[in-house]
Amino acid sequence: MLLTSLLIAILASSPSELEAWEQSKFYTRPQQITTPKVDLSTHPIGRRYRTQLKRTVAAGVNFAGHYSLVRWGCGTSCTQLAIVDLLTGEIWHDPKLIATRGVEFRADTRLLAFNPRGEDGAGFPKIPVEYFEWTGRTLRRVRPPRTAP
Repeated sequence: MLLTSLLIAILASSPSELEAWEQSKFYTRPQQITTPKVDLSTHPIGRRYRTQLKRTVAAGVNFAGHYSLVRWGCGTSCTQLAIVDLLTGEIWHDPKLIATRGVEFRADTRLLAFNPRGEDGAGFPKIPVEYFEWTGRTLRRVRPPRTAP
């Protein structure tokens, strides 16, 4: 019990996965978009997840400058995502990308951390953190820096 509490305390106090990276390499200036768009016809998931897509897009930019990263649950310890270009409304989604511990992302970076360490990670300590860079068309896997935890 004490060991579990200690592990949770350490993980909860660990720095953000994204902070370990040289942010200037992935930096992008967040844009102010007054009328964010989502075109549900640009991907088959558009109709199925229309409510979540519309709600998240309405909140504005949250990823990579002018995109909205939309998440939804797909079962116990299961998260899927889509990325919406708020200028064009185009939806990108890869059904093979599933996160167990969620995702970490910010409006000012093209970098995305899948399964970041944290409070939820205590139950899944052997699942590695995976890093991706948004290219504007797809997510490209990138190797973690040597300083990443």
